[in-house]
Amino acid sequence: YWGPERTRGGLLAGLVKNPQQLSARDTQLGRRSCGRLRMEFARLEQSGVRQLIVSEENLIGTMAQNLEAERLYGQISGRLARVAPAFEGRSLRIGFAIRAYDLHWASQLAFRVKAGAVLPSVADLDRLVTQPRRWRDVIADIGGIFPDAELVVWPFEGWVANPAPLISAFVGHEVALGPMAKPHKSN
Repeated sequence: YWGPERTRGGLLAGLVKNPQQLSARDTQLGRRSCGRLRMEFARLEQSGVRQLIVSEENLIGTMAQNLEAERLYGQISGRLARVAPAFEGRSLRIGFAIRAYDLHWASQLAFRVKAGAVLPSVADLDRLVTQPRRWRDVIADIGGIFPDAELVVWPFEGWVANPAPLISAFVGHEVALGPMAKPHKSN
């Protein structure tokens, strides 16, 4: 399992930035990161690892970018196209937890406000609710970049408190989650 504690230490350097703001250096870093990923995948295979879960929410975009663009992961295709070369020739199962639409925007707004952003106006909220992208568009974009991948989609709210059965079904065998897998607490 590679989660943010692994992916955010430089492993994905140049790959998680807004595709519209890439410099030549970012592009070069992204290519190098894809090469490092391929080398890591080969190393894991040689050591007998048969499955790897990579979990990094920022590969598809960030909350700030969603709110700034007033779109639901509008940059996902450009972002995933940059990381796709790392996975060429590999069998992929891509899992995607979708949150109830109203709770998704509320969560993103709360996170941003907690980080110091101003409270949204009624007009801001209206634009988020009426923006045209829906989860089906996001999922279609993922499928467009990874056409041979198996896409598995589940409701976030139904599994966040007890992810072990879902992860077990996703990987095809039982898993025991360690101490980092804390149940989600909702206010």
